Amino acid sequence: MPQPPRWVRRARGLVDTPAQVGLLLVIDAVAIAVGISFYAHSDPSLADVAVWWYPLFADCPVAVGLGALTAGVWLGGRGPTVRPSWPAALLSTLAVVWLVRMGVWTVGALAIGWRAYLGADAVLWSFWGILATHVLFLAHAAVTASVTARRRGTLAVAAVALVVHDVADYGLGLAPPLPYAPTPALLAMSVATSAVALAVAWWWLPPAGATTP
Repeated sequence: MPQPPRWVRRARGLVDTPAQVGLLLVIDAVAIAVGISFYAHSDPSLADVAVWWYPLFADCPVAVGLGALTAGVWLGGRGPTVRPSWPAALLSTLAVVWLVRMGVWTVGALAIGWRAYLGADAVLWSFWGILATHVLFLAHAAVTASVTARRRGTLAVAAVALVVHDVADYGLGLAPPLPYAPTPALLAMSVATSAVALAVAWWWLPPAGATTP
């Protein structure tokens, strides 16, 4: 079987040992806590949303949480695998899709509404800090993709989940809080980033058994 591409091997080197995976989990825990704090104090906030909508409303913490769960599977002793079980492949596929989607979406949302951030009291964090941290979502997605694979049907499930997510965001008003009102450009960008996330997951995640560990 062919060897994984060079970028995959390099990304895999970041989680070669339990200590490295443990560090990733610590970083993920901090990111999730910061994300939950953001949604707890935003307008609307978690208090304004029914509990069962939390996974669709607090989408950035969910993306990192999916990545953390995948990392937990590695730390649990299974390690990198090119033949994951279907549930494990679904978890890692959703993690890659959500990390890419929310990373790219956040960058796009900041670019579309950059003028709304000029008067922010903490513009260094509210714009540049959020931009930098969400670009790292793509790095997390790459690391996740480097140690697992997709299986038949996992991308289809992810595609359905993305459709539900976009409908909830703009049909039910669960879009991430922004300092400007949603625009047609934002809606179009959201749909486009969902398509991009699926394409990236298809590209980065090899079919099960297609590469050697």
